[in-house]
Amino acid sequence: MKTIFAVIILSIFFILPAVPGLGFNDLYSDHMDTPLLKLKSANAASKMSKVFTGGDIGVTFGKFNEVRLSPLIGYRFSDKVSAGVKFVYRHSWEKITPQFGEEYYLNSDAVGGNIFLQYNPVPEFYVKSEYSYQTYKQSTTQSTSGSTGVPFLFLGGGYSKMIKKNLYLNAGIKVDVLNNLNSPFDNYTPFFDVGMTVGL
Repeated sequence: MKTIFAVIILSIFFILPAVPGLGFNDLYSDHMDTPLLKLKSANAASKMSKVFTGGDIGVTFGKFNEVRLSPLIGYRFSDKVSAGVKFVYRHSWEKITPQFGEEYYLNSDAVGGNIFLQYNPVPEFYVKSEYSYQTYKQSTTQSTSGSTGVPFLFLGGGYSKMIKKNLYLNAGIKVDVLNNLNSPFDNYTPFFDVGMTVGL
Protein backbone atom coordinates (compact mmCIF):
# COMPACT_ATOMS: atom_id res chain seq x y z
CA MET A 1 0.00 0.00 0.00
CA LYS A 2 2.89 2.40 0.70
CA THR A 3 4.16 1.82 -2.84
CA ILE A 4 0.70 2.44 -4.31
CA PHE A 5 0.34 5.74 -2.44
CA ALA A 6 3.79 6.89 -3.51
CA VAL A 7 2.86 6.18 -7.14
CA ILE A 8 -0.37 8.19 -6.70
CA ILE A 9 1.55 11.21 -5.38
CA LEU A 10 4.08 11.06 -8.20
CA SER A 11 1.26 10.73 -10.71
CA ILE A 12 -0.35 13.92 -9.39
CA PHE A 13 2.70 15.97 -10.30
CA PHE A 14 3.00 14.43 -13.75
CA ILE A 15 -0.72 14.76 -14.52
CA LEU A 16 -1.48 18.22 -13.09
CA PRO A 17 0.68 20.15 -15.58
CA ALA A 18 -1.52 18.80 -18.37
CA VAL A 19 -4.81 19.78 -16.72
CA PRO A 20 -6.31 22.88 -18.36
CA GLY A 21 -7.48 25.75 -16.19
CA LEU A 22 -4.90 25.35 -13.43
CA GLY A 23 -2.40 27.74 -14.98
CA PHE A 24 0.41 25.23 -15.46
CA ASN A 25 0.52 25.74 -19.24
CA ASP A 26 1.07 29.45 -18.70
CA LEU A 27 3.77 28.84 -16.13
CA TYR A 28 5.68 26.48 -18.39
CA SER A 29 5.13 28.11 -21.80
CA ASP A 30 7.91 28.82 -24.26
CA HIS A 31 7.83 32.47 -23.13
CA MET A 32 8.69 31.72 -19.50
CA ASP A 33 12.13 33.30 -19.82
CA THR A 34 10.98 36.68 -21.13
CA PRO A 35 12.01 39.65 -18.96
CA LEU A 36 8.40 40.80 -18.60
CA LEU A 37 7.23 37.48 -17.11
CA LYS A 38 10.29 37.32 -14.86
CA LEU A 39 9.35 40.77 -13.53
CA LYS A 40 5.73 39.69 -12.98
CA SER A 41 6.92 36.57 -11.16
CA ALA A 42 9.16 38.64 -8.89
CA ASN A 43 6.32 41.06 -8.12
CA ALA A 44 3.96 38.19 -7.30
CA ALA A 45 6.49 36.68 -4.91
CA SER A 46 6.98 40.03 -3.17
CA LYS A 47 3.20 40.29 -2.63
CA MET A 48 2.85 36.80 -1.14
CA SER A 49 0.35 36.82 1.69
CA LYS A 50 1.88 36.59 5.15
CA VAL A 51 -1.07 34.74 6.71
CA PHE A 52 -2.21 31.48 5.14
CA THR A 53 -4.67 28.70 5.86
CA GLY A 54 -5.49 25.30 4.41
CA GLY A 55 -5.04 21.73 5.51
CA ASP A 56 -3.73 18.24 4.91
CA ILE A 57 -5.22 14.84 4.24
CA GLY A 58 -2.91 12.07 5.37
CA VAL A 59 -2.74 8.29 5.25
CA THR A 60 -0.58 5.62 6.83
CA PHE A 61 -0.67 1.95 5.88
CA GLY A 62 0.87 -1.05 7.60
CA LYS A 63 -0.03 -3.06 10.66
CA PHE A 64 -1.77 0.10 11.85
CA ASN A 65 -3.80 1.90 9.16
CA GLU A 66 -4.88 5.50 9.47
CA VAL A 67 -6.62 8.41 7.76
CA ARG A 68 -6.22 11.93 9.17
CA LEU A 69 -7.51 15.45 8.57
CA SER A 70 -5.51 18.51 9.64
CA PRO A 71 -6.82 22.04 9.03
CA LEU A 72 -4.14 24.66 9.68
CA ILE A 73 -3.34 28.35 9.91
CA GLY A 74 0.13 29.81 9.62
CA TYR A 75 2.31 32.88 9.15
CA ARG A 76 5.18 33.51 6.71
CA PHE A 77 8.08 35.29 8.36
CA SER A 78 9.90 35.40 5.02
CA ASP A 79 9.80 33.67 1.65
CA LYS A 80 11.74 30.78 3.24
CA VAL A 81 10.48 30.49 6.83
CA SER A 82 6.92 29.91 8.04
CA ALA A 83 5.22 28.52 11.13
CA GLY A 84 1.75 27.75 12.35
CA VAL A 85 -0.67 25.50 14.18
CA LYS A 86 -2.83 22.55 13.13
CA PHE A 87 -5.87 20.80 14.51
CA VAL A 88 -5.60 17.04 14.01
CA TYR A 89 -8.31 14.38 13.75
CA ARG A 90 -7.28 10.77 13.10
CA HIS A 91 -9.23 7.57 12.56
CA SER A 92 -7.30 4.32 12.52
CA TRP A 93 -7.90 0.59 12.50
CA GLU A 94 -5.83 -2.51 13.08
CA LYS A 95 -6.58 -6.18 12.51
CA ILE A 96 -5.82 -8.27 15.58
CA THR A 97 -5.22 -12.01 15.19
CA PRO A 98 -4.90 -13.65 18.62
CA GLN A 99 -3.28 -17.04 19.06
CA PHE A 100 -6.57 -18.38 20.36
CA GLY A 101 -10.01 -17.08 19.46
CA GLU A 102 -11.42 -15.09 16.57
CA GLU A 103 -9.66 -12.20 14.93
CA TYR A 104 -11.11 -8.71 15.36
CA TYR A 105 -10.46 -5.07 14.51
CA LEU A 106 -9.14 -2.48 16.94
CA ASN A 107 -10.41 1.01 16.07
CA SER A 108 -8.99 4.26 17.33
CA ASP A 109 -10.00 7.93 17.16
CA ALA A 110 -7.67 10.73 18.13
CA VAL A 111 -7.78 14.52 18.40
CA GLY A 112 -4.95 16.90 19.08
CA GLY A 113 -2.87 19.78 17.85
CA ASN A 114 0.42 20.51 16.09
CA ILE A 115 2.88 23.37 16.13
CA PHE A 116 5.01 23.38 12.98
CA LEU A 117 8.05 25.19 11.59
CA GLN A 118 8.80 25.01 7.87
CA TYR A 119 11.86 26.03 5.85
CA ASN A 120 11.90 26.29 2.05
CA PRO A 121 15.49 26.27 0.75
CA VAL A 122 13.94 26.75 -2.70
CA PRO A 123 10.26 27.58 -3.44
CA GLU A 124 9.39 24.06 -4.63
CA PHE A 125 10.85 22.04 -1.73
CA TYR A 126 10.55 22.26 2.03
CA VAL A 127 11.72 20.65 5.24
CA LYS A 128 9.46 20.71 8.26
CA SER A 129 9.38 19.89 11.97
CA GLU A 130 6.14 19.38 13.90
CA TYR A 131 5.50 18.87 17.59
CA SER A 132 2.13 17.26 18.25
CA TYR A 133 0.18 16.03 21.25
CA GLN A 134 -2.80 13.78 20.57
CA THR A 135 -5.32 11.92 22.71
CA TYR A 136 -6.31 8.45 21.54
CA LYS A 137 -9.41 6.50 22.43
CA GLN A 138 -9.52 2.86 21.32
CA SER A 139 -12.43 0.48 20.93
CA THR A 140 -13.20 -3.04 19.73
CA THR A 141 -16.45 -4.91 19.20
CA GLN A 142 -16.06 -6.16 22.76
CA SER A 143 -15.06 -3.06 24.71
CA THR A 144 -13.91 0.56 24.76
CA SER A 145 -10.71 1.65 26.48
CA GLY A 146 -9.89 4.95 28.17
CA SER A 147 -8.02 7.85 26.59
CA THR A 148 -4.25 7.90 26.17
CA GLY A 149 -2.15 10.99 25.46
CA VAL A 150 0.75 10.60 23.02
CA PRO A 151 3.42 13.18 22.09
CA PHE A 152 5.02 13.16 18.63
CA LEU A 153 7.96 14.98 17.07
CA PHE A 154 7.75 14.72 13.29
CA LEU A 155 10.61 15.52 10.92
CA GLY A 156 10.17 15.43 7.18
CA GLY A 157 10.02 17.24 3.89
CA GLY A 158 8.07 17.56 0.70
CA TYR A 159 7.21 19.29 -2.55
CA SER A 160 5.14 22.45 -3.01
CA LYS A 161 3.54 23.50 -6.29
CA MET A 162 2.08 26.97 -6.93
CA ILE A 163 -1.25 26.58 -8.75
CA LYS A 164 -2.21 30.25 -8.70
CA LYS A 165 -1.04 33.28 -6.80
CA ASN A 166 -1.10 32.41 -3.07
CA LEU A 167 -2.55 28.93 -3.78
CA TYR A 168 -0.26 25.93 -3.31
CA LEU A 169 -0.53 22.16 -3.57
CA ASN A 170 1.74 20.33 -1.10
CA ALA A 171 2.79 16.71 -0.72
CA GLY A 172 5.22 15.37 1.86
CA ILE A 173 6.47 12.57 4.04
CA LYS A 174 7.49 12.62 7.70
CA VAL A 175 8.49 10.29 10.54
CA ASP A 176 8.07 10.48 14.29
CA VAL A 177 11.45 10.56 16.03
CA LEU A 178 10.11 10.43 19.62
CA ASN A 179 8.59 6.94 19.26
CA ASN A 180 6.73 7.26 22.56
CA LEU A 181 5.85 3.97 24.28
CA ASN A 182 2.14 4.82 24.06
CA SER A 183 2.28 5.48 20.31
CA PRO A 184 0.16 3.02 18.32
CA PHE A 185 2.67 3.13 15.45
CA ASP A 186 5.82 1.14 14.82
CA ASN A 187 9.05 3.10 15.24
CA TYR A 188 9.77 5.43 12.31
CA THR A 189 6.55 4.63 10.48
CA PRO A 190 6.34 6.96 7.44
CA PHE A 191 3.38 9.37 7.34
CA PHE A 192 2.23 10.70 3.96
CA ASP A 193 0.38 14.03 3.63
CA VAL A 194 -1.24 15.84 0.71
CA GLY A 195 -2.86 19.23 1.14
CA MET A 196 -3.36 22.80 0.00
CA THR A 197 -2.63 26.23 1.45
CA VAL A 198 -4.03 29.60 0.42
CA GLY A 199 -2.93 33.09 1.37
CA LEU A 200 -5.42 35.34 3.17
